[in-house]
Amino acid sequence: MRGAAAALTPDPADPDDRFAATLRSLGGLPPEMADDPDALALTLPVARADFTLCRSYVYRAEPPLPVPVTVFGGTADAVAPPGELAEWRAHTRDFLGLRLFEGGHFFPREHLPELTAALTADLARVLGRPGPASLRDPVGAASAGASGDVTPAAFATSVP
Repeated sequence: MRGAAAALTPDPADPDDRFAATLRSLGGLPPEMADDPDALALTLPVARADFTLCRSYVYRAEPPLPVPVTVFGGTADAVAPPGELAEWRAHTRDFLGLRLFEGGHFFPREHLPELTAALTADLARVLGRPGPASLRDPVGAASAGASGDVTPAAFATSVP
């Protein structure tokens, strides 16, 4: 997995107006926030930190994850295109699938109910699997056991 192409993501070193414009073009900055200086003052540092992480990512080959992974993406996402999202299959021993929603990189804004339903369904499917007692006991521990069995804390999803 190569990560998001730097050319397609906002440059954290850009001045506020250019950074905000690029973020807005991706659908990541609603007009009501872009037009509010106080909201921008709170939002831009967090967005800069996020895209700094994105741009600093370096792939290292490692064994597949021992946890189930569902990948969610937008059909028109130029930053994390659906074809590249399918590559997650190679990075887990339990690929639950790729679920695409209409939209770009910030598709969750328009599909929150559907995304929540999909996450809930996958989580229920994973929790319904046989596993350690902690999986069946809602008060039990929520971490992966030595056997690598999946528990709630180990359930992984990705929305790049």
